[in-house]
Amino acid sequence: MASGAVTYDELIDCPNCTFYSDTPLASTSYTLLVRAEYDCEAEDTKIVEVLKDYDLFAPNAFSPNQDGQNDFFYLQTKENLIIEEFRVFDRWGGLIFEVKDRMNNLSSDGWNGMMGGQAAPEGLYVWTAKVKWIDGVVQPYSGEMLLLH
Repeated sequence: MASGAVTYDELIDCPNCTFYSDTPLASTSYTLLVRAEYDCEAEDTKIVEVLKDYDLFAPNAFSPNQDGQNDFFYLQTKENLIIEEFRVFDRWGGLIFEVKDRMNNLSSDGWNGMMGGQAAPEGLYVWTAKVKWIDGVVQPYSGEMLLLH
């Protein structure tokens, strides 16, 4: 550091910080102002662009045969988030599974292939979900999955 330079901690009101980090949820502009002796100043502004990754993975098949592999149909993402609503419908549009306000990536919050207390028949099922991402964005998703025994 140049002799007499003001450290960044005086500018961001963090006198005990050895470094500063931030995790913006939206694209943000950061300005750094450095002040040296005799009130010499230098300023630079950088824009940190936040790229949104709203990727949701839902398998297209599962086999709830209690063998410990693919026994639940559940939604998966890279980040933890809230699934506001998750529904599974049979081929006639009848609601056979529903959960609300659950975490993603938890097989225990998914559908276990049961319908009315019995194993659902093999076949194609439709699912819908409303997902709330960490930045507050709520998005709808839907798809089909094949249940195999």
